[in-house]
Amino acid sequence: MAGHFIITLQIPESGVFLKNILTGKKTGRLFLLLIITHILGSFVYGYIPLILRDNIIFSLLFSQLIVIIPVACFFLFGKISWNEIGPFRKIKISTILMVILFTYLIMPLITTINIATLFFTDNTAMELSNSILEMPFIISFFMIAILAPLSEELIFRGVFYSGYKKNNIWVGAILSGIIFGFMHLNFNQMCYALVIGVLFAFLIEATGSIWSSVIAHIVINGHNVAAMYLSSALMKVLGNSGELMERFGIDVNGGYELSGDLTPENLTATLLFYGLVSLITSALAFGVYIWIAKHCKREEHIKKIMKTGIKNSGEKITLSFVAAAVLCFIFMLLYEFSA
Repeated sequence: MAGHFIITLQIPESGVFLKNILTGKKTGRLFLLLIITHILGSFVYGYIPLILRDNIIFSLLFSQLIVIIPVACFFLFGKISWNEIGPFRKIKISTILMVILFTYLIMPLITTINIATLFFTDNTAMELSNSILEMPFIISFFMIAILAPLSEELIFRGVFYSGYKKNNIWVGAILSGIIFGFMHLNFNQMCYALVIGVLFAFLIEATGSIWSSVIAHIVINGHNVAAMYLSSALMKVLGNSGELMERFGIDVNGGYELSGDLTPENLTATLLFYGLVSLITSALAFGVYIWIAKHCKREEHIKKIMKTGIKNSGEKITLSFVAAAVLCFIFMLLYEFSA
């Protein structure tokens, strides 16, 4: 029998902070609070001494803290139960392997969405690659592939999804996915992050554990970081012979910028290719997903979710949610036109 990969989290079962549960209305308020602090943090960041802003480690930590601190304060001062975050259940090694396979199978879909957004916006993540490549690989990997996935999954799936899913799993997955997308504050990442957020929510339902989405997030970020450093090293080795790869936006000096040769025709051809690949891999991913649900003895639970759909959810879109979404959209438009 396969061994178990067990991660435990000590969560208090009693105390002054356990007076309230996390409802959809409170989750909407938290979303608004998070957006306000995130936008304010973006403006504050502009006044931080340049020597710190030029440090990618500081920038990555700052981006995580302006999300973590408001959520922690919301729980503490709102006296909301820490048990609302989760579920934290042990996960088998065999399940972990299938989660990794599932993650790789959905990557072409994510890439397809990313490419589609490039017709109307820039590749925001690519613009940061030069700064990331200045750090040692091990530091980049820890910051981007370990720390970021752990904190983001605890917040967006552990808190937002848990808050919204009480009445309906579909509504919880969609709303938490929208929040996850909006929190990236740019149209490029918002589009594919929304889809990732929804898929991760359903992955949690198939496994019964938030650790499955943490692992999937680590795989995606870790793969991208490793590919970034590998491609940079490859370009340096190829030197002038790397002209072909330059056409796809990869600078042989180690940078990752959209090249002027990346024409709409090239984008269209690339989109069609990845679109066809994603149709195949997404079908395979669905098969793996069913296997995971069966393996975790949650097949009937998934069938019930699929049968229920979003009807009679009882969940209402609150004014706080709408206000936060509008603020996000305005900020992203301003960012897009100022770029």
